[in-house]
Amino acid sequence: MKLKMTNELAWLIGFWKMRRTRIGIGVIGNPEIQQKFVKKVIELKLTPPEKIRVEKRMVVFRHIKLENFFRKVVENQNEIFNRPNKLTISYLKGMCESALKDNILKNATFQDAMLIERLGFYTTREGRSIKIIKINEFLSFLKRFDN
Repeated sequence: MKLKMTNELAWLIGFWKMRRTRIGIGVIGNPEIQQKFVKKVIELKLTPPEKIRVEKRMVVFRHIKLENFFRKVVENQNEIFNRPNKLTISYLKGMCESALKDNILKNATFQDAMLIERLGFYTTREGRSIKIIKINEFLSFLKRFDN
């Protein structure tokens, strides 16, 4: 399976990154979060629906090549998503849909803060999360890339 990075895949990886399971490719969260994840996985035809395991607080599937690809993208996110283009914005939108509450991005890393700051927005660290300063401007910036 040869994977090419697309806007949809960037969104999914960003979404997954913020809530990922310890095994396989999956997310931890409420049914709405699980549903968004499963819908995108099926839409992108990454695995057959019957291979997706649904549990009380998570959904997950196994695919070694995809797992490695997702992990590699996250490890190298600052090299891959280094310009304000549709790919970078899709990745950030996935992260925000998964873990943004008010102006706090939950479970965010220093690299996530750097990615946001590289686009011209300031952040501050709050435990295991980052606070995005001027959140409305940031969200407006993300919306400008919608088509």
